Amino acid sequence: GYDINQRLIHYTSDSSHARAAIVGILNPLLVAFFGCLIATVLGLFMGILRLSNNWIVARLTTIYIEGFRNIPVLLWIVMFFAFLTEMTPAPKDFKGLDPSSTMILFDSVAITNRGTYFPMPIFNDGSEFVILSFGLSLIAMVGFLSYARNLQRSTGKILPRFIISILLLFVPVAVVYFLAGSPVSLEYPYLKGFNFKEGVHVRNSFLALTLALGVYTSAYIAELVRSGIQAIPKGQTEAASALGLRPNRVMGLIILPQAIRVIIPPTISQYLN
Repeated sequence: GYDINQRLIHYTSDSSHARAAIVGILNPLLVAFFGCLIATVLGLFMGILRLSNNWIVARLTTIYIEGFRNIPVLLWIVMFFAFLTEMTPAPKDFKGLDPSSTMILFDSVAITNRGTYFPMPIFNDGSEFVILSFGLSLIAMVGFLSYARNLQRSTGKILPRFIISILLLFVPVAVVYFLAGSPVSLEYPYLKGFNFKEGVHVRNSFLALTLALGVYTSAYIAELVRSGIQAIPKGQTEAASALGLRPNRVMGLIILPQAIRVIIPPTISQYLN
């Protein structure tokens, strides 16, 4: 007898209470997944930048961290939602009445005050081969990264991991995709009447909650990253620099692997939050 507007599985007002409970369980899990992802990437990035030797970068990062940490998360959720609903155009504005109201990413994504509309993938016959090739490519990429790491430890030889990983992940998938006759296509959102149709509709309530939680928690994770890096004796950095390692190599090969043991336990608490 009631509706739930944000859902991952099929649900109507005629569904059972058990079905509604499953929808209610999946929704916070979805928010938690994307929130943890955003918080981890931003937190790691900001935590490293706060230790930058550039005074401007370090101060701006400090303002970001202290600003988000010292304002209650509920206010950030309200502010994000107000921005998404009040500062974005209405769907009817996309009819050409307002030049600033245009779709982005080659006219595939529309940001409106009713939510954001993304293209929806359509899987036709033969798409299982593309999915299988992507899975195998992912396994091959993980195997290569493990091999490159072991090779570096045993011989000191450094392989171009990023380029080879990208090639392993996308080239086989692209070949299978075209050989199978392009079985995966995209359903683009389009304006019909006073609203957008088709595509994936992500509501502003979900975006505001996820972005606010992710950015707010990233400020705490940034401090955990900073403290974990500073917990490593300075002699480690000096010894690595004396060997001629570049700063990015020192951070990736010497500092972060040791700091991870300090960072992970309190970061898990932030994930639970």
